[in-house]
Amino acid sequence: MSRLTLAAFVWIAGTVACAIGCRSSQRKTPPAAEPAKSQSHSSVSSSKPQVVVPVTRRSPPKISAGQGGTCAITREGAIYCWGNPLANEPYGTGPRRLSRQGLYEQVAYNGTACGRTPEGEVWCAGFNDHGQLGAASTETCEVKARPRPYHVPCSSSPLRVRGLPTAVDIAVSYPRSCAITTDAQVYCWGDSIALGFPCPEPCGPAESSKAPYRVPGLERVRRLALSPTFACALRDDGTVWCWGSNADGELGRGFFDLSRDGSTGPVLHKEPAQVSGLRGVIDIGVGANHACALQFEGSIQRLYCWGRNNVRQLGVDTSGKCEQDDCSVTPARVPLVPGSATVAALAVAENSSCTLHRDGSLYCWGSDWKDWLGIKASAVCDCVKSPSQVMNMPPLTQVANGGDHLCAVTAEGAIRCWGQTVVRGGLGFPTKAAHCDRSCPAPLGGCDTFCIEPATVVPGVMVVPQSLHP
Repeated sequence: MSRLTLAAFVWIAGTVACAIGCRSSQRKTPPAAEPAKSQSHSSVSSSKPQVVVPVTRRSPPKISAGQGGTCAITREGAIYCWGNPLANEPYGTGPRRLSRQGLYEQVAYNGTACGRTPEGEVWCAGFNDHGQLGAASTETCEVKARPRPYHVPCSSSPLRVRGLPTAVDIAVSYPRSCAITTDAQVYCWGDSIALGFPCPEPCGPAESSKAPYRVPGLERVRRLALSPTFACALRDDGTVWCWGSNADGELGRGFFDLSRDGSTGPVLHKEPAQVSGLRGVIDIGVGANHACALQFEGSIQRLYCWGRNNVRQLGVDTSGKCEQDDCSVTPARVPLVPGSATVAALAVAENSSCTLHRDGSLYCWGSDWKDWLGIKASAVCDCVKSPSQVMNMPPLTQVANGGDHLCAVTAEGAIRCWGQTVVRGGLGFPTKAAHCDRSCPAPLGGCDTFCIEPATVVPGVMVVPQSLHP
């Protein structure tokens, strides 16, 4: 019998608990977002060699990170994962290969690992308690929960998602997986209720489906970003459409939902609707309760974020835009660092946001407990309040944000990871942690040790250095 960490479940529970308990039920439509004033930022190095990252289209991501774990595709086309175990591996054992033989072209990870082949097949491994693998699994994993463990279906070997048309892009966020097909439609499998999707028959007791179902109301989709409670899609006309929970204005509709004490329950917006005022978007990303979009109009580049802003994950002051001054219900323009290179891609997760630039530099902001982002945080909020450069990095070609750690691909194809890990070596390498604290989540009645690891190369995993195209 396999043994499985609870880290991914803890994050999901915390995300939902915050969504239910943090917001007033009053609907408030603030004035349209105004461009934010410039603030002081980290200096920009001009000595770095240029790494050109075209912005005309996206090549398949070769690295993906989620809460506590990361997966990457090697030069040989195999998927290796480390950190949070997918099924029967102990935590922090270092990179391990998914057992299926064959080539992968894209990988997506967040509690579940899915890979897409050049032929458009999708194979998934890990948790299967909501059918998020897209197939029946025969293994059972013991979840080491407090006060007592329990068991869930799982698979340590990738299973092929059945009934899915040919896929060109994939996205994962526990407890569901999704794909964009060749006809630019979106199909999902796993939990459906959290995003307000109708559950196709037959459904299990948790309103889940192992069979992929087409998401209604979406067409001409070229990019998809998932969180546990909401989702956003980028259409080929440059507009952004979001649906699901709107507790903090993360749908960008000009208002927020949910009572402050949670008495009215979550409000799920089942129909995708356009985010107000956004056109010409080329890339999107979502965190636990916020979203960001990169816009190009002619030669003018703009970055917008909206949703929750309790740790400045929007990168701008949103005072007066929400009743509690910690969110923006419409896109707020984020000031980019003067003199920085053009943004090539976004990396958004949980309560932090990052931008990868054409010269290979990386800028991040938002939650920065014990400086896990690699930037000196503000002592007032344990956060970075505006885009600031991650220093002492070689030029990067891809970045994956796991919400508590970051992994990036260098121009040589090496992978560097840094940030928070539950156990030593959880980021793929044995090293001495820069800082460790014990955290005692109240619902679990126990403690875990969280450590901050410095940026170190993950041994034995080399990726084809490939630019991330919006």
